Amino acid sequence: MKPFDGKVEHTLEEVRWALGVTDSAPVLVFDARERGSVRDALLVVLEQALALTGG
Repeated sequence: MKPFDGKVEHTLEEVRWALGVTDSAPVLVFDARERGSVRDALLVVLEQALALTGG
């Protein structure tokens, strides 16, 4: 989820419900314009992938 002007319009639970995703899938708030935010989001995705593959 991308924050606009530093604010998130919807809760993670609302987004999960709207997309029909379970708690096992990560839903993240990050700003693609900020390198650190992208890095942190990618690390979460990598950790999830490793966990699913037993790595």
